[in-house]
Amino acid sequence: MIDDFRKEFDGTDIEMDYVIGWDKRFCLRFIPDDHYDRIYFFGDRCTPNGNDYALYSHERTIGHSVTNPDDTRQKLEKLFF
Repeated sequence: MIDDFRKEFDGTDIEMDYVIGWDKRFCLRFIPDDHYDRIYFFGDRCTPNGNDYALYSHERTIGHSVTNPDDTRQKLEKLFF
């Protein structure tokens, strides 16, 4: 899976922009409550003042705080492989 992501997104940054007043929880509107058992979220700004906090701490997500891409990879491998 990691190799597939590297091939698909090699050399690019993945970014999301939001309208004033919205935050990252907005995406949950498009995921029906009964569609997934678990929704994992990985973010690097998960403190209460951070821009990832709203989704990181939401009751529908399992939030993981990460510090860099390698930390993210390690946490993904530990969880899923």
